Amino acid sequence: MTTDQPNHADLARVMDAHPLLCNFGYGKSPWAGWNYAADRAALADNLDQVRTAYAWLHTLHPAVDRPWPTSYGLKHDGEYAGIGYVTNGAMIAAAYLAGVPVRAHPDDPNPELGVALTPPKTPAPVGSFTAWLAGHADVNHPFGDLARDAADDDCWPTTGTDYRQFADHLAEHTAYEPARRTLREAWETYSGHPAPSDDGDEEL
Repeated sequence: MTTDQPNHADLARVMDAHPLLCNFGYGKSPWAGWNYAADRAALADNLDQVRTAYAWLHTLHPAVDRPWPTSYGLKHDGEYAGIGYVTNGAMIAAAYLAGVPVRAHPDDPNPELGVALTPPKTPAPVGSFTAWLAGHADVNHPFGDLARDAADDDCWPTTGTDYRQFADHLAEHTAYEPARRTLREAWETYSGHPAPSDDGDEEL
């Protein structure tokens, strides 16, 4: 992504390349009385919000193979993060200016943007418990459920080498007992050894 703050000429260039882009988003609003030309002109005059969104986008991470957020969802994420209010169109324009991948869909004002709030997880080392567990992701079994949950969990200790790291992670995230029991069974199947007891002082 480029880092220099955009100017009015940059914003005009993006809007010329995307004639459906306006403050509302990508396309025309169905609201009665809504004025597309006026809303588009408002975006052209909305450089401050575009710059705010642009700067915040540079703090994010490539989505890689994770689901892409919509522009509308991402603008709210930015507001929750403290950047203040920005329009949907300002977020989309900022994404184009920052070189963020954009997936626009017909009749949808909220394109998907190829960024994520958190960095990609470190790939699981070959032979690790997480790599072994990932091999069960397509299985209709509790191991499969745990594998899918781990894949969706940005905080999962991917490079962990000790059962307690995974058990503590589930405990910290108040996982239900069936999930904790499944973790124990999965670890024992993977390692070939009993997992430590809940207090860590003795083995079952």
